[in-house]
Amino acid sequence: MSILRYDETEIIGTDLDPIEDILNFISTLKSTGFTSDLLRETHGFISSTEIKKTAKLVSLHVDNAIGLANQGFDGPPQTSFLPLYYSTLNLSKVYLLLLGKRTDLQLNRWHGAKYSEREMSRNFLNEKI
Repeated sequence: MSILRYDETEIIGTDLDPIEDILNFISTLKSTGFTSDLLRETHGFISSTEIKKTAKLVSLHVDNAIGLANQGFDGPPQTSFLPLYYSTLNLSKVYLLLLGKRTDLQLNRWHGAKYSEREMSRNFLNEKI
């Protein structure tokens, strides 16, 4: 028995290396036009303003994810975990964007850190975050 998110299943495959294949597939989301259609038709987005903002962010995060993944796979094994971690983090953000969580993602971009420019002191050593 299979539990699927969508009614139809499409199996996509090539003779490429599996990592290269998945990065190629994910790179289709760099197209804001394609992503806009996907948001509207598959994920039920209605607002054209929200679609435009979300598609632009998806494109940005996918571009970063692919660049970081390539850096991780091309680099030395001792340090490859760091760009691969950030690549996965960017792909996780894409998932949240596709779920319609753009404003939640934006509200939590500082990981809990806050800095008030109004309360800036003249001495850097006295600054508080």
